[in-house]
Amino acid sequence: LGSTGSGAVVAPCVPLEHTDAARIVGWLLDVIATVTSAATERKATATVSATTNSQENDGILEIAVRAAATLKRYLSWVDLRLVTHPNLVNCLLNGMGGADAATVSYNNANTGNDGDDDLGDATAHDDATPGTMLAVECASCLREIVTRGMEEHKKVALLLELKVFGKLCKLSGLGGEGNVNGNDHRLRKLDLITVDGTQIDAVVAAAELVNTAGLELIPGWELQCQISPTSSSTPMVQPVNMLMNQCLELSFSCLAYDDIDVSGAVIDLVSRILVSLEKKESFWNNNIETTNLTRGTLCNSLLSRILSILHLRMKYPTDFQFDYEDEDEAEEELYRTHLRKLYQRIVRFRPQLVLQFIGSCLSSLSQPLSATSPTEIEVALRLVFHFGEGRRPAPGAKTALRDGPFREIVIALHRSDIASHSHREVLLLYYDLAVRYSLLLKEMPELLSSLLGALTGNRGLQHPHPRVRSRCCYF
Repeated sequence: LGSTGSGAVVAPCVPLEHTDAARIVGWLLDVIATVTSAATERKATATVSATTNSQENDGILEIAVRAAATLKRYLSWVDLRLVTHPNLVNCLLNGMGGADAATVSYNNANTGNDGDDDLGDATAHDDATPGTMLAVECASCLREIVTRGMEEHKKVALLLELKVFGKLCKLSGLGGEGNVNGNDHRLRKLDLITVDGTQIDAVVAAAELVNTAGLELIPGWELQCQISPTSSSTPMVQPVNMLMNQCLELSFSCLAYDDIDVSGAVIDLVSRILVSLEKKESFWNNNIETTNLTRGTLCNSLLSRILSILHLRMKYPTDFQFDYEDEDEAEEELYRTHLRKLYQRIVRFRPQLVLQFIGSCLSSLSQPLSATSPTEIEVALRLVFHFGEGRRPAPGAKTALRDGPFREIVIALHRSDIASHSHREVLLLYYDLAVRYSLLLKEMPELLSSLLGALTGNRGLQHPHPRVRSRCCYF
């Protein structure tokens, strides 16, 4: 760019389409599109053995993976008109829909690749196929576009132009507007609902894209609502609200996905949504269009949906051993720590709604509690235990016990046979709960005798597991 003597910026002397950057981006895009199309055609018309054809297709697709990894390096600095071109965006979204199912495995030895080449972000798992690696690279390219620095209203316009949310909804079967390529019946889907429907690398990459795009969208959406909080006459307001609806569907689908890498990838976005709900509740109720909901109840509906997902995802796997020195189990525990923070935020915002949810969860448990599934009773006790952490003013446990229904829940737990449960972690969580809400025991000393009996008997100090014995000494 040049400038006049007065300092005004003048137009470039070379048209954008004739620049070196445009030629490079165009060439890389042609490689990706041509290679993926060729691989798809070969797969559809294969006459040789399945193994041989799969190896040849994998070798072809690796070229597209490298091209996408190279393209990503240009997208953060080339002209915005290039990176938002419909052909480029559609090509990248088509690539995201080309991941293989989890039942398909891949071995680098098939194509002579020793696995040491730089394939960008697409080398997380050795069994990821080139189609899946291409999906990861395409998601990474889209993230580079979405995170381009600009003002909030321009970022909203960019997201509207890209239609990433609508097209991801279409790929994942969640609905939404926009079709990546309506004439291509061979378009494969990106399954954000069924576990193992799509290889996990591609699902994680999609979740990260949803998280990034959602975090970029919310500030601009709030700004649009602030400009026109109750009217849809502003041309951009209705499309932006539709964009937010699509963002919500994608984020909730990812949060509910039964994999901590996928679910954990959108925790920051869900946390940001909760902050926005708390600070701008009226904007949400007035601007997000919903069906079968009374006007003004959207906030409670969204919170109830998040609570249901958190309740589901806070459950430990049935084979979880509570060995926090194990790396995998430590990651599981860290993930649930983040989920509990989301839960505590909802408690601060809507304590009565959460209290109703806790009551519903406890009433659905089978009786007696001592025979209830450890995963079911543990997560129910977690909801009660962490409720006090979210209540305000501090101390939260004291504030929580002022709620009559919550007080009755704690009393009912003390009067149940929960102390006879066979799982040690259920026992310890119950004892932790008793200590947190010990003020109740001072007011109702008749509850203390059964608790002390459990702590000093074979469910406490005489328990066969050393962790239970040591913790009971502390209690």
